[in-house]
Amino acid sequence: MLGKLLRYEFKALLQIMPVLYLVLQVLAVAAGVNSLIDNGRDFNFETPAMAGRGTLTQVLYTIWPMMFFALLTVNLALVILRFRDNFLKDEGYLMFTLPVPEWALAASKAIAALCTFLLTAIAGVLSLLIFTLIADFRNLVESLPWMFRHWTDWNSAGFATLSLGAVIMLVVVFQQLCLIYAAMTVSQLVPRFRGFAGFGAYLAVMSILEQPLTKAVLSLPLTGIPHLLIIALTQAAFAALYLWCTSTLLKYTFNLE
Repeated sequence: MLGKLLRYEFKALLQIMPVLYLVLQVLAVAAGVNSLIDNGRDFNFETPAMAGRGTLTQVLYTIWPMMFFALLTVNLALVILRFRDNFLKDEGYLMFTLPVPEWALAASKAIAALCTFLLTAIAGVLSLLIFTLIADFRNLVESLPWMFRHWTDWNSAGFATLSLGAVIMLVVVFQQLCLIYAAMTVSQLVPRFRGFAGFGAYLAVMSILEQPLTKAVLSLPLTGIPHLLIIALTQAAFAALYLWCTSTLLKYTFNLE
């Protein structure tokens, strides 16, 4: 059943995101081609034509990164709206009639949201790679031997550290999504100004619970892989706590609108 919930979430979250991913890649191609043309000519920006090209370059270099941040914003907005509409509005009555525990409903939201953020990050990296291949292909090819040499110099401990770092990043994003869901759920307990209440609950948990404990874990006299493992387990414990709070409140202590 969890798999069916995830398919349902992916279908809803990815309705418009692929179009935005494509726009990001098109902007990367345009910026790369424009940079390639600029690097191949000695422009005099005092003439009207060359000044126009300088303006185009500036516009592309501004719009392209802004598009990536717009993608992140749209992604976050979709995640929040999906949770609110499915659980905290009238549709929640139908969602809770499914033969699935409340934690699985909330977990499916968080897992699907995490995957969409991962896709957004991949789209951003891909656009940067496309830009580099077009605008600076020669230097990229010349740097490949250096990159390969340093890559092969890594030992198993280095790969393990890199892998754990990537896992920690994913766990932190998942944990933050669970915290957002928990704060939104808590905000439904107040009759008015629920948006402010949810934001206040988020900040309160971050400042009172999460940040002090995270600092304590970071200050442990450990280094290397054991320290990274402790950090990952701590963030996973936070995620489990927030998920439990969300499912408990949804199940016992609140009336859907």
